[in-house]
Amino acid sequence: MTELEVLVGNLNRLTKLLRLAWSDVANPLLAPFERREACNQIAQYSVELRRYLLLMGAELGLRDKR
Repeated sequence: MTELEVLVGNLNRLTKLLRLAWSDVANPLLAPFERREACNQIAQYSVELRRYLLLMGAELGLRDKR
């Protein structure tokens, strides 16, 4: 398995985790503490997703245009 395939797999897992966390936040039965935890997970997964996207861009020879 190449490094690019590993990155794609990690990206797919993170996007799935983000979808699940967002669906948790949308649950009206969620307690405030659980909602905060889901929001914290979303923030954490978003940072990790950005890092993997940057790694993938570097692997493909792309640059961050900020």
